[in-house]
Formats: sequence, C-alpha cells, structure tokens
Amino acid sequence: MASAVDDLTSMVPPAGPSRPRPDWAAVEAQLGIRLPNDYKLLSAAYGEGSFDGFLWVLQPTSENPHLDLIWQRELQLGVLRELQASGENLPYSVDRGRETLLPWAITDNGDVCYWVLSTSSEPDSWIVAVNEARGQSWEVFDMSVSEFLVAVMSGAMHVDVFPDDFPSDSPEIEVATT
Repeated sequence: MASAVDDLTSMVPPAGPSRPRPDWAAVEAQLGIRLPNDYKLLSAAYGEGSFDGFLWVLQPTSENPHLDLIWQRELQLGVLRELQASGENLPYSVDRGRETLLPWAITDNGDVCYWVLSTSSEPDSWIVAVNEARGQSWEVFDMSVSEFLVAVMSGAMHVDVFPDDFPSDSPEIEVATT
C-alpha cells in the first residue's frame, strides 16, 4: 500500500514538512482498534490539510477538533445514531461497541468518508464508504484510503456526491491553519 501513498505524493506533492508523527499505539488504544498502515503513511506525508480545499483527511492528534479523528468519530457516529433513532435505515451498525464505521475524512459539503470495519478484522483490508451530507446515499469503494485518494485525485474515479469540479485539473494540498 505504500505504493499508493507514493503515487499520491507524486500526483499531489505534500505542502512542506509534515508535523510530528502521533504516538500510534496511544491513538489506537484510545480508539480501541488498530488503524490501517496506509493511513499512517498518508498522515505522515501530508499532516493536516485538504485536497483542493475540499477533502480533509482527519488526523488523530489535531488541535482543531473539526479535523481530529477521535473527536470526529464521536460526532459522526453520534449523528448516524440520531438518524437511526429517528427511523433512517443505515447500511452499517452504529450501535455503541458494535460500530462498523470509522470516519477518516470529511468534505466542505459535510460528506463523510468512512472505513468499513466489518469487511475485515485486518485494518489494511478495510474498504471505503462515502455518505452524502444531506441524504441517505452511500457509495462503497473496495479499496484502501490511499488507493481511493489516488483514484479520485487522478480523475480515474468520480464520487457521485462530490462536486463535478472536484478535483481540479491540478490538485493541490492545502495546509490547515490552527
């Protein structure tokens, strides 16, 4: 999977040095699960920022709660729990302690990219699901986070809930400011 991260950094070069790497063991202990290796490599390569000012990859130790993986997990799963309680049928479990989703990115439109944990006990085999912000649409992609980003940023694949003008013809990473 490192090759997909390498492909991505060739296509969309990181914007300067990344921040110090998080203590992954502590992050995983707090989450109660291991995270995919390609996500760790992606986090190390890019740090906090967005692809074309639209797609924000969550970071586990962000000072900005809107970009913090752990904070967003509680927020996004809480929203899904509320929707389920109000009668919306969800394709994945969001019951406490039995969640089969973990958010890894958000968009400026409020769409959420999740790992689907139920596809494998091995994090490196988790696939991606994207949920639109203002609807019940879910798109599923049988690929890792870095493979997903390579496909989207190269234009080889379009996510229906993303705007037609994303990504741009010359995608860039925009560093987050705290």
